[in-house]
Amino acid sequence: MTHRIPAATLAVCLIALTASAQNGPATGNLFRNGDFTEAQADGAPAGWQWRTATQGFVRTRPDADPPFVEIGVNQPGEDSFIQQDVKLPEDARRVVIAVKFRYRDIEKGERGYQTGKVQGRFTRNGKDFGGWIDLASVTGTSDGWIEKTRTAGVPKDANGVMLRLGMYGVRSGVVEVAEARLTIVTEADLAAERAKYRPAEAYGPPVSDERYNRLTHGININNWFCQPWNIRVNGKKGGFNAETFQSYITEHDIKMIADAGFDHIRLPVDPLFLMDRQTGELKTDLLPELDRAIAMIRAQGLAVIVDVHPKSNPFKKMRGKPVAEKFVPWWGRFARHLAETTDPEWVFLETLNEPGGQGFWVSSWTPYQDRLITAIRENAPDHTIIANGGAYMLAWELKHHDPHPDRNVIYAIHFYEPSPFTHQGAVWMKDWYRPLRSVPWPLTEANLDEAIASIAPNDKATKKAGDVLRDQLKSGWGTQRGLRERFEEVAAWSAEHDRRVVVGEWGVYVKYAPRESRLSYLRAVAQELARRGFGWSKWDYCGGGFQIVEDPAKPSGQRTLDSEVIAALGVSR
Repeated sequence: MTHRIPAATLAVCLIALTASAQNGPATGNLFRNGDFTEAQADGAPAGWQWRTATQGFVRTRPDADPPFVEIGVNQPGEDSFIQQDVKLPEDARRVVIAVKFRYRDIEKGERGYQTGKVQGRFTRNGKDFGGWIDLASVTGTSDGWIEKTRTAGVPKDANGVMLRLGMYGVRSGVVEVAEARLTIVTEADLAAERAKYRPAEAYGPPVSDERYNRLTHGININNWFCQPWNIRVNGKKGGFNAETFQSYITEHDIKMIADAGFDHIRLPVDPLFLMDRQTGELKTDLLPELDRAIAMIRAQGLAVIVDVHPKSNPFKKMRGKPVAEKFVPWWGRFARHLAETTDPEWVFLETLNEPGGQGFWVSSWTPYQDRLITAIRENAPDHTIIANGGAYMLAWELKHHDPHPDRNVIYAIHFYEPSPFTHQGAVWMKDWYRPLRSVPWPLTEANLDEAIASIAPNDKATKKAGDVLRDQLKSGWGTQRGLRERFEEVAAWSAEHDRRVVVGEWGVYVKYAPRESRLSYLRAVAQELARRGFGWSKWDYCGGGFQIVEDPAKPSGQRTLDSEVIAALGVSR
């Protein structure tokens, strides 16, 4: 824990363990002389290598309170550091590095890092391996002792870890270290930790038919409480403020959605405006705006999925960052508020949208989501939770997920397949999506040549885009049969685990998709979902290029629904 973080760039570790697992690793300190109570004749701490003896100085002060080692430079622009390499036991799955240090008068240099550094690195047979595990990068003078802890997963083939303390390319300065501690977490430790949040037996009431059927036909409304910077409201760029929340979507929009035959709204909510990232507390200044929106939706007889949907920078790739640990109790506080203000029969709580964006893949996501489910359930005992299989919530990812024992949980997937059709021309995707134009659905031998001819020429990914379409035809994925096979896999998972499934997002990027193909695809997917009784929430109402309105740029009160899209979706009042 950092008592006070100085004004410096603090880097983060490679892969994080949950905070509670950090509290109970299996072994004691693996660093020799990690408390710096033993000094060598040359002043260096016993057990540590002094790698820059001719360019800097190291003085161990074992009689100080607390004992510490002092690392400084002799000449401007030079490096001075100590390090220790430790061999890891074979059962090590995570390492936890904790350092207590302070620094003074560090003046930036003109080359290299130019800062004081506290960092580690995995090793393989004594050689550096992989990226750095950065604990701190500092200049200036600290306000007393600082304690930093970082946790990293042991990469495959790594059999050691090294800690390096000192300075790189600074003009002057001293780093003092009072404690360096290395502990490990084994697979047995991880299993014991996971068991705290995953009971052995299923528990709680299952999701009722009545509650599940409230999620039959829904629509996402993005750019409202999530990504408001994508829109303009009253002539200004949208933001996390009352004007955007009250003006972008009004009762007119909700009534139009309800009158069209939709039964619920999936409401993406970025936690940026609701979470104090330093303390993890629930911020309440704009919380009444979200409450007002939920009440407005409910007043039209629609159910609501409160989808926690981080898109702002503080939450991107948050796995391993302090914010990921604060996020769990924050969700509990948010769930308590929703339990006090909403009806569990009509409001659903979704753990985290597409966890891959936060660095959680299938294996790492399951234990983290178990913690989220536990925190939500403790504070909202009756609300149905919507969970997922990790990463980008694709159907195949769900197949590898073992559901949580809580039976009052629905599992969501996202369905944008075949993606060369649904995301043709999308600039945020891999480069080969960008030149795709006029890709039809279904893709057949009869229209393949025309589809390839429509690919934007002179693009570096033009050839790759053509190869992708040929592979798609060969696999038969771009057909109704391909859709049917994928949904059959999801239905089999649902039956095997006795868990309900919904499709939380699906749709087609409209910019380059042929209209008739888009309508045919929407119709086909809706039919396949109805055949299996899967509820769905289409992406999106009027933003991001997946809209169901004819005029997404118009303000609330002037938008109209695309009647052909509504017909293709098969919704009706």
